[in-house]
Amino acid sequence: MDVTDSNNRDAALDFVKGILVIVMVIYHVMNYFSTAGSAGFGYVRFVTGSFIFVSGYIISRFYEKKYRIDRSGTSRRLFARGVKLLIIFTALNVFINLTAIGNPGKAPLGMRQYLGNLSAIYVSGNGRLAAFQILLPISYLLLLSPALLFLDGFKKSMIVTTLLVAFCFSWFHVDSDNLSLGLVGVLGLSAGMAINELQGSFSIKNRLIIVSCLLVCIYLMGYLSRNVIAYSIGVGIVLKLFYDLAKTVNLRKQINQRIILFGQYTLICYIMQIALLQGLFRILSGKRWGLGYETVSVFIVTNIVLLGLCRLVKFLRDRYESADKTYRFIFS
Repeated sequence: MDVTDSNNRDAALDFVKGILVIVMVIYHVMNYFSTAGSAGFGYVRFVTGSFIFVSGYIISRFYEKKYRIDRSGTSRRLFARGVKLLIIFTALNVFINLTAIGNPGKAPLGMRQYLGNLSAIYVSGNGRLAAFQILLPISYLLLLSPALLFLDGFKKSMIVTTLLVAFCFSWFHVDSDNLSLGLVGVLGLSAGMAINELQGSFSIKNRLIIVSCLLVCIYLMGYLSRNVIAYSIGVGIVLKLFYDLAKTVNLRKQINQRIILFGQYTLICYIMQIALLQGLFRILSGKRWGLGYETVSVFIVTNIVLLGLCRLVKFLRDRYESADKTYRFIFS
């Protein structure tokens, strides 16, 4: 989920990704432990598309110029990252189906049924048949990105074509999570290309205005999730507001450094929070509550554990070259 080069990081962008990790924890804690209905989930449903959109945005922002200089080398790097994500997704799902350890709300298919549903999982994208489903559209976006970067001279045509395809998806009610989320990623990549051409970009500098706009946009996102175009535009606006917010705060403050750390290890946070919440769900015998102190307590504990894990990974990478190489081999 992190396609940014470690030696070319944008602290404000890592802050945005860290915020998304926290929202993702809220989403999964609600999913496992709360009795909240669909209305409650509407306020955090933007997080899935946000990860896809920001992945596409990062590809164009960080790799478009590199692609022009070294087309083959950049293509290999992006393609390799896509393959790694695909392998991680497959390995996690094979493990779940072999061990029957997975989301307690989903009955594991078993390897025979898993293999029999490969088309539904890997092509159309059915979240009921696989875990960690968000990794697939990001993987496909990375695999496709060299071809998309090759079309950087046709940015406008690519944006128009993507919007037309997204319109058709909504109009004909095409049910494919992989393809619809992939379109969100392509629109994010197109947005990054467009920003690369701008000499400067508009930003809001008043924190009160930013927060007010964010609250309104997040509220409205609950009504936009069924339309790919509206959802993508909404996600883009929310991410832009979060980025503007990052520019107005002191990123050196301890709490903001912790959020940035989450943003630097989004993939680890994504995998480990699900493993942790599934473990807690079993320990607590599947108890569910309203949106009260119980779910808030689970949310706080999850974030504390994730923060400790991120710090441990960072410490090991800084201390031991072998740990850093292992991390890069798997996740970079």
